[in-house]
Amino acid sequence: MSVDAFIPTINVVRQFYLDTAANPEDIATAWIGRVNQTPWRGGAAGQWLVTSVEFELVKDVQPTVGSKDVADRSTYLFTFTFESKKGMPNDKWGAWGEWTDTSGDGLNQPDESARKYFDNIYPELNFQAGAGFGVQFPA
Repeated sequence: MSVDAFIPTINVVRQFYLDTAANPEDIATAWIGRVNQTPWRGGAAGQWLVTSVEFELVKDVQPTVGSKDVADRSTYLFTFTFESKKGMPNDKWGAWGEWTDTSGDGLNQPDESARKYFDNIYPELNFQAGAGFGVQFPA
């Protein structure tokens, strides 16, 4: 028998303006579904997941071809939401599974190759270094 139980989590929301010529969808795609690769906000690697990236166009600018002038960049309001598993029984983001031993001895751990497959469901990203596009989140 199993029982599902709701476990409250910590969510952190970071909101900022970004002047960029990049496609905001590319920025969101680079971050969404990533876990922290290094310690961040007092949590170990793997404890924070980017659960949401929203953006809103604030100032629309059609850039001059080849220009690096900030005035030629559109401004977006970005909102990033991070969810923490800090302090929870399984305190890192990843897939969890059970394997039944067919010999009847109960549950066994999977071999190392299977564990690597299941443990790496969320790609890692160094939040302090960022994924390019000028977006970084200091510890």
